[in-house]
Amino acid sequence: MIYLRNFKAPFSSVEQAKNELEYFINTCMKANSLGFKMLHLHQNIGKDFYQLQIAPNYTMCQWLQSSGIKKELKSRFRSITTRTPLINDEEPIAKERNTLSEFKIRVDDEIKMADGLGAAYLLGTLCVSFLSHDLWGTDEINNIKHWYLTEAGNEITEIIAVKHASKPAHLAKHQAWFEQKKRESLQKSRDLWERREEFFPHLVLCGFEANVFLKKKR
Repeated sequence: MIYLRNFKAPFSSVEQAKNELEYFINTCMKANSLGFKMLHLHQNIGKDFYQLQIAPNYTMCQWLQSSGIKKELKSRFRSITTRTPLINDEEPIAKERNTLSEFKIRVDDEIKMADGLGAAYLLGTLCVSFLSHDLWGTDEINNIKHWYLTEAGNEITEIIAVKHASKPAHLAKHQAWFEQKKRESLQKSRDLWERREEFFPHLVLCGFEANVFLKKKR
């Protein structure tokens, strides 16, 4: 999964949005080809990706309906699979940690909330951004302030970094990390299978021959 950094109208004008949006779409498509199949959105963005405001009074839906945009690019956008919230019930540990955390980052002279970057950090995955500011033109976002509350009630503040992409070239920098994630996922699946009797003592798996026999009896 990948996470969209939270923001409000990232581009200052419709013209800028049209010029820069291709970077974002192609970045998502490249990440998808590397195994990141789901783009998680902040619930405050709206009911779906089409309602996302990318410039003042200009949404993704309006961009799709505008003329002069390549059909291939619009088709790529429609193929991006999205989901909210940033962290769901399938990740209970990360979700609980997130409720006890606060992520902030300085953009120019303003401190902004960084929920998308925070979610990516807690789940050890990738965050993507629109290339709307020089800060996002890098393969890693540094100097993110993470405040959190421990189980003992202690307040901790740390500075963290998150793997990031705002254009396809950034993803090449993460190639070794991508491969490592795949190997770890494969190993976890293998460990689960080898210890299936320990984790699921009452689960009985039918082999191929049993399935064939049952079908013949019908």
